[in-house]
Amino acid sequence: MDIREKFKLIRKQRKISLRELGNIAGSASSISDFENGKTNLSNDILLQLLGYMIVEINEIFDWSDFHSAEFLTLKKRMDEAMENSDWPSLLQIKNDLQELAISKHQYIYHILSLVLEIIIAEKQHKTVSQQAINELTDYFFSLDYWTNLDIGLMGSVVSYFTTEAIVLFTDTILENTPDKLKNNLDRIKIDTILNLVSVLISRKEKSASKQLLTLLFEKHFPNYFAFQKLYLLELKAIYQSIWEDPKQGRSLHNDVIHSVSLLLSKSEAQEWDAYFLELTEQ
Repeated sequence: MDIREKFKLIRKQRKISLRELGNIAGSASSISDFENGKTNLSNDILLQLLGYMIVEINEIFDWSDFHSAEFLTLKKRMDEAMENSDWPSLLQIKNDLQELAISKHQYIYHILSLVLEIIIAEKQHKTVSQQAINELTDYFFSLDYWTNLDIGLMGSVVSYFTTEAIVLFTDTILENTPDKLKNNLDRIKIDTILNLVSVLISRKEKSASKQLLTLLFEKHFPNYFAFQKLYLLELKAIYQSIWEDPKQGRSLHNDVIHSVSLLLSKSEAQEWDAYFLELTEQ
């Protein structure tokens, strides 16, 4: 379903007339022509219309709507190569990203190539380039505002950062995360932060782990964040088992595993249980 189809369906669901929206866009016919693919609306007008209909931007636009065909093709190749462990293709894609960084004068393509370089080395059990880690660390430290792309990239290579860097990155992301979580953008942030806390616990960083767990429990998780709520409770169970009350931690873990088995799958529950034992029995 494209943007125009979504727009038309939502307008009708909201029982809003063409004339009503025409007061914003200039005329009812301009709305009708947009819905039927005859003309486009300016970004300013479209945003005003979405605001009037109480529709969030990410409900109308797909991720692919914002990217060039060239980048989308490259991403598709990368996804397929990752799925098939096609290392030669991934290396070629890394080089293609570097070429894009040069030809389009976009530094972010260089950052993407560095992240891919680390992922490839990790999957092939090779030594990860310290230069790549240092450059990525410098990049993330330089950010004044974290986009979802930045958060996702950092989450892919988080285990290579120092504890101090992880704490700083997490604090910055949490500052830009609302107390009441509500959409997929918030979900991406919380997923990444949970992974960061997992790394800290695995490093036996008690103080930093407790600090971030406390901040996460202050957030309000809606019911559709069920996975994230379970993951947070499991991290709490691991923390308790290592540093506070092993019996209480084991009890919480058993409750979480039961829920994971029901909501996700038994195999997923077994993986969570194995990870719990790996960290708590060290």
